[in-house]
Amino acid sequence: MAFINLPAVNASVPPGTNWAWGTDLRNCLGAARDTKDSATLEKMVEDILSGRILDDGEISEELMFNSTLPFQAALKLARGLGNDFAYEICSRADATPEALDEFCEHFDTLITKAIAVHQNTTQETLLKMARSENRYTAIEAIKSGRLPESVIEEF
Repeated sequence: MAFINLPAVNASVPPGTNWAWGTDLRNCLGAARDTKDSATLEKMVEDILSGRILDDGEISEELMFNSTLPFQAALKLARGLGNDFAYEICSRADATPEALDEFCEHFDTLITKAIAVHQNTTQETLLKMARSENRYTAIEAIKSGRLPESVIEEF
């Protein structure tokens, strides 16, 4: 397997350029940001997770902010990087109920708040959050206004 150690160059990424993935940091950043083809984006995620493209997080961040990155590829990238991008996953409109449930007890209240108000969060996940030992997670679930009155009365 060939590893590409990307040389650090001026990482400014002007739009509208034809980028060459895997050549240098500038090109990888541009390709991660501007690529629209789902299969190509999924391959980019694989290249990063396999170590074929060495990344300190800059390239991954551009991929995560690329609105055409398929959700499952974004989730795989987030999991592969130790859930550094949990907020980006949970704030996507196409976040799955399973992914939202996976992160619902995250220590970061910004993430739990995003989950509590997300349209794809199930009642089961909200109940799990409301009964969390982390009081801030419970508060976000209750404040969401999406729990039945009978559940809120328990508190």
